[in-house]
Amino acid sequence: MFRLMMKDIYTQRKEAYAAPVFFLLYFLEMGKELGHSGSPMPLVYSLAVAFIAYIMAIFTNFSTGESDKMQNSLVLSLPLIRRSVIDAKYLMISVWWLFAYISSIILVSILKRVLHESFSPFVDLKILILSLCFTYILSSVSYPVYYKFGYKAAQMFGIILFFAFSFGLGRLLSLNFKSGILSGLFNDPIISCAVITVIIVLISYLLSAYFYEKKEL
Repeated sequence: MFRLMMKDIYTQRKEAYAAPVFFLLYFLEMGKELGHSGSPMPLVYSLAVAFIAYIMAIFTNFSTGESDKMQNSLVLSLPLIRRSVIDAKYLMISVWWLFAYISSIILVSILKRVLHESFSPFVDLKILILSLCFTYILSSVSYPVYYKFGYKAAQMFGIILFFAFSFGLGRLLSLNFKSGILSGLFNDPIISCAVITVIIVLISYLLSAYFYEKKEL
């Protein structure tokens, strides 16, 4: 399994490592605008880290330049079972999240010194936990699509998810969090988000394993 995880790192496109720079600047600017509306900034920054990690997961899984059949045949030529491939993919989500989180901390520290801007600190337990949960949710939604329909369908789904995320985030965070069902979720979201994440990841893992084990290569 370790070799499979290292394969994802080696086959990662170099452009993906620039994702934290471009996307973090975008989300920091969005965070400044939303901050004036009273939106919860830990949630904004958690989503920023999660989406950076999600983009990196998409690049390594769906954009290596190899055909689906060739890539899968190459992987399965190793002495392993198909379930190990799925296990490695889901473990790699946490690796890309860790890279995105550490990169975000470093970049924010640099921007504070260069631009003399005051950003909310990324070194925060709530941001750490929520960003990990959001990363697994976003990636887990895409993986069954990849293993059922292939990397092209997953790429298209990723693009749709990106625009839905971009346009929907501002709308969601502009809601009144002091009333309604959303108040409990956004005022103390860690437990709720963790439960939702476990459910989504479990369903996604089972679907991905089923589709991949039934797939003819």
